[in-house]
Amino acid sequence: MSIAAVLLLSTALTATAVRSSGQSLDDKLCIGCKNYPRAPNYTSTPSEENAKLQELAKDGGTQPISGEIARAVQDQWNAIVDILLSVQQGQACMDMCAVCVPKMKDALDQGSPTLKTIAVTRSKDWQDLAIWPFLGAVDATLGAVSGAINGLGVSLSAFFLGGGAVGTAAGAVVGMKTAGAAGGGVLGGAAGNLLGSLAGLSTGAVSGSVLLATTELVTTVLGAYKGVGIIGATTDCRQVGFKRSVDGEMEESLPFQSEPLNPNYGLRKLRKWTELGNGEMTSLDQNEEALKHCEHVRDHNFDLRHLADCVRHSELCDGPALVMPVVSEAQCRDMSNATFLQQLAVAAGDAKKELFAQWRRFQDMVKNATGIDGERMQCVADLCSQGGLSKALQSLHDGELTEAERTQLMNSVVFLKECKAKYKISMDSQDERQECLLVGQV
Repeated sequence: MSIAAVLLLSTALTATAVRSSGQSLDDKLCIGCKNYPRAPNYTSTPSEENAKLQELAKDGGTQPISGEIARAVQDQWNAIVDILLSVQQGQACMDMCAVCVPKMKDALDQGSPTLKTIAVTRSKDWQDLAIWPFLGAVDATLGAVSGAINGLGVSLSAFFLGGGAVGTAAGAVVGMKTAGAAGGGVLGGAAGNLLGSLAGLSTGAVSGSVLLATTELVTTVLGAYKGVGIIGATTDCRQVGFKRSVDGEMEESLPFQSEPLNPNYGLRKLRKWTELGNGEMTSLDQNEEALKHCEHVRDHNFDLRHLADCVRHSELCDGPALVMPVVSEAQCRDMSNATFLQQLAVAAGDAKKELFAQWRRFQDMVKNATGIDGERMQCVADLCSQGGLSKALQSLHDGELTEAERTQLMNSVVFLKECKAKYKISMDSQDERQECLLVGQV
């Protein structure tokens, strides 16, 4: 047997012994690895964070929120994603998408809220890949949790996984479903919920009815997963990288991305960038603290709040973020496109949902300060993409549409009719369609 084969077998046997003793792999095995400073684990649980919002949720109407409550709202979202990810990824390393909360000042300066996302890529290094072939059968036992996912309900899962087909460990596919049944008509699909939550955190004002619906949702999901035996990690995801997208476009220069099996992974580049004292002097402490949280993202299983604090680094989100599960980097890129998310929200029937209304209020605040009407911009984009209102109405009679496609189109047509009534535009005439050229829709 070759030396390489002996090393691989020894590595696998060591991993087995570690799993049996309940120790972390990093405690027993990490050839040539360096231990970097880590942030301490959080002392509060998702249930305790959720409890902070209970009293505030009892008051109706939109109200300002403190920094502590804003943090609890962010943690509330990420707690649900954390549970779903822990079930989905098995022994693999799932990528994630951090959607940065837009800064109100930037939105006012630019005339519209520009979204930024960070695709967080996670992969195994050579040591974990050496162990991987011996552990392939472990994932098969994930079928044991399928009952828990089915009990949770597709509508609740779609609160975060809607707006695109995403598989779960149970084999179910979540598409453009909504969480309306869980939220009493307040909550919508993933795109509308995401935009509404981003707006609430950005403006510092949230609806009491939204808080009530989301706290009930969190309580339901946490209860559904209580006692579910999720398989412990056997290998980690040490190679973490970051790819930034802004306004629907991934940046050409990706200084902190990872490349397959290249030891100079993205997080290592970000550490070096920070150690060299790059960036604003006022961000040095913030960046060093963020890196301590990034170290947790290299673990297979970790508290997702660490990822939200990791991307507070000035070269990433430079502030709070909501995490979304993704199946590709392209999906994360698309989440930085506000127009795309608004179209998904409208198609899902979210235009009248209270949570999505927070996004509309955000747009109104920008409009009052700058004169730029974000809702009208969406009307123009949607009407142009449909070829005008008349063509959209004709499409409803297309016999080849599936039931789901027809429902989505009907939701879109309702919104387009409201656009015509409010702004007196339909994009049916040649003169009107000249405006489509300005927004890149022809």
